[in-house]
Amino acid sequence: MSYPMDSVLLPRSKDAGTSPAPAGCWRLRLGQALSLRPQDRGVLRVARGRVWLTRGDGYDHVLAAGDAIVLEPGHAVVLEPWLAPGAQDVAFSWDGVAAPRACATPAAMDWERSVARPLWDLGQALGAAARATGQLARGLARWALHRALPGGAHAVPQCRGG
Repeated sequence: MSYPMDSVLLPRSKDAGTSPAPAGCWRLRLGQALSLRPQDRGVLRVARGRVWLTRGDGYDHVLAAGDAIVLEPGHAVVLEPWLAPGAQDVAFSWDGVAAPRACATPAAMDWERSVARPLWDLGQALGAAARATGQLARGLARWALHRALPGGAHAVPQCRGG
């Protein structure tokens, strides 16, 4: 289902067992997806949780609380809560922004396309890699702790030949 940004109707009230979205934010529940086609240029900001955003041009982004992305009018996006252990409903806001002044120089457009965009993508990827590394380190520590405790070795399946 696709909605223009000005007609998105998501619940903002408190439901039993869930926390409401922060003031001024929309809430997207786990297991739900939302397709949007902004009518005006704006910034989507994640206030709580982590969201998987797919652009109509095929680019995927994972945005965490505090992250923001500029969306242009008419370009479809799909938002889904990022499903991971400890995942929670997503709260996001939408704020309109003025279009930037046109940058007509070919050098500026080439810089944006060949340097600035890949640099931003790399920053997002490095952030995701750092979060994954932290999760891996915690998992390995937990696994090692269980192995070190008496009777903990049986937690890892043993392979037997034959």
